Amino acid sequence: MPGAQTVRYVPLIEMCSMSYAYRAVVQGLLWLVWIINAAINFKLRNITSSFNESREMFVACAAVFTLLAFNTVILYTHPLYPTNMALRITETLCSHVIANFLWWFIMFRSMYNCAIRRDAYLAEWKDKLVRDGLQKQYQIARTDPFSVTVVSVASSNVAKLVSLPRGMVTDHDGFDARTSFSRHSM
Repeated sequence: MPGAQTVRYVPLIEMCSMSYAYRAVVQGLLWLVWIINAAINFKLRNITSSFNESREMFVACAAVFTLLAFNTVILYTHPLYPTNMALRITETLCSHVIANFLWWFIMFRSMYNCAIRRDAYLAEWKDKLVRDGLQKQYQIARTDPFSVTVVSVASSNVAKLVSLPRGMVTDHDGFDARTSFSRHSM
């Protein structure tokens, strides 16, 4: 496609120029993708989960719509915004602040609890996973998925301790090719 219909570099002012039609298509596709994403997340909002994805996705969609709205307004009200340093810095700063906010929104609670109240948080997390209903929904036998068996495996002069979930360790003479790190299992 010719540069006049998409993006072209203008050497005189040392910047790229984007046609209005191309700008509209790009912005339209961005809006369409995020509207579809928001609609799917809205339909999935009542599915219970241990991870609270619907709340996080609602916040993510709101943040992205805010950023898209700001970007769209800037693109159409200031077509030569790349020549305005204050607008470029503002747009870049908004993108970085929102991206960092979303990361911290998702990670802060888990990181804080893991650092400050690790054992209590782990117990709460295990209880939450049990209440999630996975075992009942898929008719899985109710066992503690967090119990582990410690197995000692000798591998070329180095003894290793390996934690394996219950059920992966055999009861017969301690050898199971699925869980062994020895050369015999290769």
